[in-house]
Amino acid sequence: MDVIDITVPIQEGMPLWPGDPELKLRFHASFKAGDSVCLTEASLCLHTGTHVDAPVHFLPGEDGVEALSLETLMGPARVIEIENHECITSEELSTKNLEGATRFLIKTRNSDARWWEKPFDPNFCHMTPEAAQLLLDNGMTLLGVDYLSVDPPEGDAPVHRLLMPRGLVLLEGLHLSHAHEGDYELIALPTLFTGRDGAPARAVLRSLQALA
Repeated sequence: MDVIDITVPIQEGMPLWPGDPELKLRFHASFKAGDSVCLTEASLCLHTGTHVDAPVHFLPGEDGVEALSLETLMGPARVIEIENHECITSEELSTKNLEGATRFLIKTRNSDARWWEKPFDPNFCHMTPEAAQLLLDNGMTLLGVDYLSVDPPEGDAPVHRLLMPRGLVLLEGLHLSHAHEGDYELIALPTLFTGRDGAPARAVLRSLQALA
């Protein structure tokens, strides 16, 4: 395929981060009810499914989604496959080709397990701060991961607190099962919730061969 959709579908019953608001979708108007149009009302956390984090998510007084660089959210990206089932480590990343890339999408067992179709898994494969630092040292500007957070549920979100003060764009909740390791063009555009801490995004990869 020339285009790979790496967005998780938003649907009731999908896993949510513990403590996040419940996802609710209902028809405000529908053909079944005799209305002339179909109109859906939605209530959801802005960090549901595939989403981006804005600076104010972790940094008091910082900007919302409008501050995110669209140039960073579009451009060449490298998918890296991780074999470790527990976490993304600097030791494994150091064996990968990191040269020349600034956008990294990390594919783990989370994608192969189709996490978005199952209950929340507190033991999902997450990233260590050392791995995040290694990518920072290699010039990373955007990090994408295939679960609802780059950090585990316990602790004080050390990877977020390492990356966000440095202006990194975090793209979380990806569906990477159809993306093989290698280089692509990434397009990931969040909904413009001005002043807010995050936003759902539609994210796709395009084959570089198709663009040649």
